[in-house]
Amino acid sequence: MLQELKQWNFELTPVDDKTNIPFFFEIEKEVDELIIELRFSPQDVEESLARKLIEKELLDNEYDYDESTIVKTLPLKNLLTCSLSKDGQYIGNHHYKSSEQLIKIKKNSSSLGYNAIGDLVGKWKINLHQHCVASQKISVQLVVSEVTQVL
Repeated sequence: MLQELKQWNFELTPVDDKTNIPFFFEIEKEVDELIIELRFSPQDVEESLARKLIEKELLDNEYDYDESTIVKTLPLKNLLTCSLSKDGQYIGNHHYKSSEQLIKIKKNSSSLGYNAIGDLVGKWKINLHQHCVASQKISVQLVVSEVTQVL
C-alpha cells in the first residue's frame, strides 16, 4: 500500500542557482520501500534567454566564440538533483537530467546512485541541489511516499 508522507510545492528563481535546500522527514514504522518523486518545470530554458546567458558566460570568462559555439551549447537546461541521507549517513545521489525523477530505496536494493540500507526507519534528509536555475521561475514538486505490503 502506497502512502504519501510529505509533499512540498514551491518555486525557484535564478537567485536559487548553485544552492541546496534541505527537506526533512521521518519514517517511524517498518516499511518495505521509500519513494521520492521530484518534478520540475520548465526543463528547457527559453532559447532567447539561454543565448543571452551563454554569451554572458563566454564573455565573462574571456572565451573566443562565435555563433556556432552558442548553438552547440543549446538547449540550456535547468538541472535539479536530490541527495539523500538517513540518520546522518549519506545514502547517495544520481545526477538524473530528467525533469521527472523517481528514486526508490528498499532494504536490499535501490535506484542507481543510492545505497540499499536495510532498515528504513529513521530520520531522513533530502538535499535538493540546484545545479542550474536559469529560467525566471521553475515550479517544483517533491513528494515522499512509503510502501508497505498488505497481507
